[in-house]
Amino acid sequence: EGYLNSPTGNISYPNNITILNFVDFLLVPTLVYELEYPRTEKIRPWYVFEKAMAIFGTFFLLYINTEQYIIPALPNASTSFLNCTGLFAGRFVQVANVRSLLTRSLFQRFADREFYDDWWNSTTWEEFARKWNKPVHHFLLRHVYRYSIESYKLSKRDATFMTFFLSSLIHELVMVVVSKKIRMYLFFFQMLQLPLIAMSKLKVIKDNKWFGNAFFWFGLFLGPPLLGILYCRE
Repeated sequence: EGYLNSPTGNISYPNNITILNFVDFLLVPTLVYELEYPRTEKIRPWYVFEKAMAIFGTFFLLYINTEQYIIPALPNASTSFLNCTGLFAGRFVQVANVRSLLTRSLFQRFADREFYDDWWNSTTWEEFARKWNKPVHHFLLRHVYRYSIESYKLSKRDATFMTFFLSSLIHELVMVVVSKKIRMYLFFFQMLQLPLIAMSKLKVIKDNKWFGNAFFWFGLFLGPPLLGILYCRE
């Protein structure tokens, strides 16, 4: 019944099936459909302007760093900025994602702006997966993890594997489109989080949070640069 009525009671199924409601879902910065979303009372123009300028500033810094430090170090001197940012698509999206979501939420008066949590304090990769991209996490939690358990009667362990498998496959598909090569590096590294999550349940890590956080940051410092090297070396 919770899926058929909005929390405020203003919208109920099937009255939500309209073009306007569909367009609204396309515009709001979320991947999970709800009958009604929390809204702020008004748009703050100067605050929106500030965040929009922050997005342009982020892209400008990315362009400068790519042109000055990354492209000159690549073996192919004809590599362009667009091609280079395409090869680093995952990092590129992470840089701009939060700011663009925030700006869209401001234009839409979208009140739920918890797009990430304190992922930098993560002591396990499982915690990082929950915190670093909450819109995607909520989508996978509802439409993959819970659906696998409720509809296909999978165990929690199998549903977790299916969730990571599908997420890894989609991420690798993006890299296939960008690089025009099937290499499966990103897929392998993302699936590698499953044994790392199992390792995080060891007593030495559970009892020493600082060690878990250090282990997490070691993987974060090592993984993305290694992925960049693997995709750019061919």
